[in-house]
Amino acid sequence: MAVTGCLAEGKVSRETKTIEECMIDIETKDWLKDLFPGVVAVTREVGAVIMKICAEANSTVKYRRDNSPLTQADLASHHVIVEGPARITPEWPILSEESREIPYEQRSAWEYFWLVDPLDGTKEFLLRGGEFTVNVALIVRDRPMLGVIYAPAIGRIFFAGRGAGVWKADAEACTAMRGAKSAS
Repeated sequence: MAVTGCLAEGKVSRETKTIEECMIDIETKDWLKDLFPGVVAVTREVGAVIMKICAEANSTVKYRRDNSPLTQADLASHHVIVEGPARITPEWPILSEESREIPYEQRSAWEYFWLVDPLDGTKEFLLRGGEFTVNVALIVRDRPMLGVIYAPAIGRIFFAGRGAGVWKADAEACTAMRGAKSAS
């Protein structure tokens, strides 16, 4: 599928299952399996916000202290993404690139937390090239347990969970990748 920018559309032939069927079929810890649908839904919400802004002619750009760009899409997607995991697991903190700085002493005490980057690839976003992602990870005792990466410009989601392997999904199909374990 060729990507021609923010408004790219493409069709891919159905390979196996829908993403919803894949998430039901994942073989892993029940509590972890139960988190996948909500996290995938959040990344899709964030992707929709980013794509709406991407379709606009002009984006306001500010620059951080490190001279990296900060756009309206960064800020809007940040607000959506921090609300998402909070709906799923309100007791777990969220660490985001756009959040206020949290001292290490405080963070080091977190047993569970969400690590998010609401718009990874801001420079690519500004070029309207389509190679930017929404990233969400659940960290448990300093180890990644679940991760979702969504590329909204091409409509592709990658998700993985400890013990569940890696899965790839788009609008029409979900495919087991490396180490994926199916309950069926």
